[in-house]
Amino acid sequence: MGGAVTSGEGRGLRIMRLMIDLQGAQSASRFRGIGRYTLALVDSLLALQSNHEIIVLLNGGLSDSADALIRRYRSRLPESNIVVFTPLDRVAWSVPNNAARARLMEPVREAVIAQCAPDVLLITSLFEGYHDDAVIGLPEHGAGCADRGDSLRSHSGA
Repeated sequence: MGGAVTSGEGRGLRIMRLMIDLQGAQSASRFRGIGRYTLALVDSLLALQSNHEIIVLLNGGLSDSADALIRRYRSRLPESNIVVFTPLDRVAWSVPNNAARARLMEPVREAVIAQCAPDVLLITSLFEGYHDDAVIGLPEHGAGCADRGDSLRSHSGA
């Protein structure tokens, strides 16, 4: 992943390039806690108006939600910081015949991420892509982190 840059204004401010994979706000999870949390997090980070660079990654194959998120963020982010990758269709893991297509799309997504050279990639949900065409995976190189969100809930009902 990329390296942090120093401000050209002599203030020596270290700027982090943070890429946030918004597929957790694009899949069926967009109607649940993961989607709400993802949007709240991005909105809060943008409201900080810090020197850090925020890049959002959208799945163009989930076009209805991608279009809505582009409209949501286009006035708050430079166009170059709204990155859309479009995988092949029919990559949901719930259909066994889709497995090869799904595996083929993981390096495509990773290449798009690498081209943006983020210092950190935040994956807001690792649990997408079973019933929809989300393409999720941890990067092979660089700093990545994932939120396990709802997976931490107790199964005992407590």
